Amino acid sequence: MILNLIRRTSKIRYGSIHQRLQLTPVCSPLSSSVHSVASRLWRSFFYVPGDKPRMIEKISQLPTKLQPDQFGMLIPDLIVLDCEDAVAIDRKAEARQAVSDALSAPDGGLFRVLRQEFQRTLIVRINDANSGHAIDDLVAVLDAAITSSDSSNGMWPGPDLFCLPKVESLDELSWLSDRVDTYISKATSSRSKPQLGLVAMIESCKSVVNLPDICLGGKSLKIPLVGVVFGSDDYCVSLGVDRSPNNVELSYARSYVPVVAKASGLSSIDMVDIDYKDTEKLEENCKHGAQMGFSGKQTIHPAQLPIVNKAFSPSSARIEWSRALLAEAEKHSEGDAVGA
Repeated sequence: MILNLIRRTSKIRYGSIHQRLQLTPVCSPLSSSVHSVASRLWRSFFYVPGDKPRMIEKISQLPTKLQPDQFGMLIPDLIVLDCEDAVAIDRKAEARQAVSDALSAPDGGLFRVLRQEFQRTLIVRINDANSGHAIDDLVAVLDAAITSSDSSNGMWPGPDLFCLPKVESLDELSWLSDRVDTYISKATSSRSKPQLGLVAMIESCKSVVNLPDICLGGKSLKIPLVGVVFGSDDYCVSLGVDRSPNNVELSYARSYVPVVAKASGLSSIDMVDIDYKDTEKLEENCKHGAQMGFSGKQTIHPAQLPIVNKAFSPSSARIEWSRALLAEAEKHSEGDAVGA
């Protein structure tokens, strides 16, 4: 396992862009494993408002707007079509329709190229389990994906992962897992099921207290948990405090989330920086988040992507160290080295 991690890490900045990003099969072939999705890069968790079809289309066409040497830093690793916080209550139906249209576009959906050629992961963030909107979100998304899967050349056009906000217990994840699995099983009874995964938003004091149970139990669900996201602003509301410039009120939870995630074998995503124009603060928060052990960071604007992707990529020194360690490990496995 360690050797695989080193091999993957050492490819981030060396070789061609396709070598850097060619980590796993993409676009979720119907027979693929969810573990292939979980092992991709998780540097940038980029929200796209679900009720903005032009914005969705613009993000899906990023490869046509960039030079090849820009792909690695200017394309988000995880594209999150958001039906929750980014969408006003009276526009939830419009968001479901726009997201469904993106998934059911010809030849595998609007994001086929980003997923198939650039190893990017597609996520749909539905509304929370107690909102009254979650079931409608699921039905709309899964209906669109299943209907269009027959014409997508064997590739699953739906999301790789579902993100559930405001998770405070394992029960909420179990609820989502059971409903997605039941729906998919009935609709795809005569063919292979897509292997999907879940992402949990950790956004309250109760979420933090229950995090070990959420992480460890979530991994065993039919639709397994593969990552967690720290929601700092809602956490502050739960704690009854205001968010301060130095983030002192976030210190405990923000350091705890990546530790529990790492111990559970899950990816973890750090808090969002709302002021995307404050690049100095973003760089500082990225540095702190990476040092805490987060896999990546939430982003809301394309201008944040190069800073975030760079911060959560291994440094040149780290790559050289990994290569040297890999060489020594392979030498040892051949019987030419002496143990410590």
